[in-house]
Amino acid sequence: MSSLLYLTSMKTKSEIYTELLKAALPVIRNVLTRRIVFGKLRIEAYELSQLVHSLPVTILDEQFDDHDIWFLNEHARDYCQSAQNTGTFTSVRDLLMDLFAIVPDEQKSKLEWEGP
Repeated sequence: MSSLLYLTSMKTKSEIYTELLKAALPVIRNVLTRRIVFGKLRIEAYELSQLVHSLPVTILDEQFDDHDIWFLNEHARDYCQSAQNTGTFTSVRDLLMDLFAIVPDEQKSKLEWEGP
């Protein structure tokens, strides 16, 4: 595959954030519509809400800034450490891996972990 084709097929930061919200919000809504929620469903809804609650800050800005790096260092890392047994973990982890892949080289030194 040529590098030009690879670069044009990569998702943007905003597209990845949008996909994260599309994965998280229906799960959170469905769990919260139940009268009483315990166990795995409650944990999954909490972990997803904790992950995505700050995305609106930079979702519309295509450039990576300090908030995006903070999101990856804090919320993404916490999610990957604590949500491994949830139903959405694999798809969300894959999106986080996509996000790590597009961090600009000049900002990669600010990342405090290798990613999922």
